[in-house]
Parts: sequence; structure tokens; C-alpha cells
Amino acid sequence: MCRTFYTLIFILLCLDANANSKNLILGFIQDYPPYSYELNNQPKGRHVEQIIAISTTSGVAVDIEFYPVQQLLRKAVNGDIDGIVGLVYRDDRAEFLDYVLATKIDEVTVSLYTLKQKRNIDELINKKAILAAKIGFALNDDLHAKLNAKGVELYRFSDISIVLKLMESERIDGIIHSDNAITLENQYKNILFKSEEVLTSEPTYLTFSKTLNPVKVKLASKLSSALLDSKK
Repeated sequence: MCRTFYTLIFILLCLDANANSKNLILGFIQDYPPYSYELNNQPKGRHVEQIIAISTTSGVAVDIEFYPVQQLLRKAVNGDIDGIVGLVYRDDRAEFLDYVLATKIDEVTVSLYTLKQKRNIDELINKKAILAAKIGFALNDDLHAKLNAKGVELYRFSDISIVLKLMESERIDGIIHSDNAITLENQYKNILFKSEEVLTSEPTYLTFSKTLNPVKVKLASKLSSALLDSKK
């Protein structure tokens, strides 16, 4: 009972400390070049540079933290971070992230990667295809419907080396992945090939938690306005 009580007090103190902080705590996708990553313990990437620039022009101080997507979402739900940079919209995320206050920061495309060059996903459908997608990678409704209509089975992975072995043994037909500047095709030259077809293209956002206090809502609005102004 005592341990539970002290744990609750600790959580409340942490939430209170975040709420009273003068800085906005923003979470970025970890190891996601060219958008957000760390190099020599320094934050780097296109999204990072944009946020640092608008933080300077707006006078809104930000703290930058990196996490995998699923951890980012959990931290937003728990109130450990104030906002997330670089995620696409999903209905379930809109339950705790304010997309009304959100501002578009970029665009992300998704493609199919295979061991042999394919023009589009239709070239795989001579049998029931099995495609792999990373754990936490959220397919939009249109792409999900397209895969279902073609009878595609989806395999979720955390270790791409395992997927490559499964592809070599023809147990998996391809990988669905977002197109970073450092694409899978560049990382695995002469092994993976990107299809000519773009499966989907979606905007990514700077978005904030729905539980921000009034002070942080003002800071978030100011930062969002600066981002909008930077794109004019």
C-alpha cells in the first residue's frame, strides 16, 4: 500500500514538473534520417532543424527528445511530452493528440521494396502475397483497404535482417516502408529494389497533447504559428 502511494506521488510530481516547465517538450522519431536522428549526441535532421529555427524566431524554448514511435505515443498519453514532430494523422492518435492545433511539417511517401524489381504491387499478386511492415508503422485506411482487397497478409517485424532471410527463402514477398532520403534501397544496395508505384503519400505534423495546460497551449499556438509563417 505504501509503495503504491509513493509511486502515485512520484508520477504526480513528474506530471506537475512537466506542466510547470517553461519549455515545450517535443518528441521526435528516433533514428529516422533525414528527418530526425542523433549524431555524436547532437540532434540532427530536417524536422529538428525546422523546430530549432522556429523556436528561435518565436522565442518559444523547446526540449528535444527521441523515441521509437510507439514509445512516443505512450509518452504523449502519459503527459511526459507536450507534442510530437513528424507523425501522420490516425484516428486513434486523435484521441489524445490535438490535430486542430497541428501544423503540417512535411510529407512522407510509402513504397514497396522487393528482392527483384517490380513496377507495382500488382506484380506480386500471382499468389497470396505476404508483405512485411515494421512494428508501429501505421497504414492509412486507403492502403489498408487496398491490401485487403488484394488478399495481402501483413507480417510485422522489429528486425529487418530476419525479414531479409524470409524474403530470400521466398516466405515473404516484400517490405512496405516509408521513403526516407536514406531509403531501404540505398541501405541494401543490390538486395532491395523500390517499386515504381508510390503506395501512399501523407502529410506529417507538429501536433500537441490535448491535456496541455493554458500556458503551454499558448506556447504551442505560438510555435505552430511560427511554423506556418516559415512556409509562406
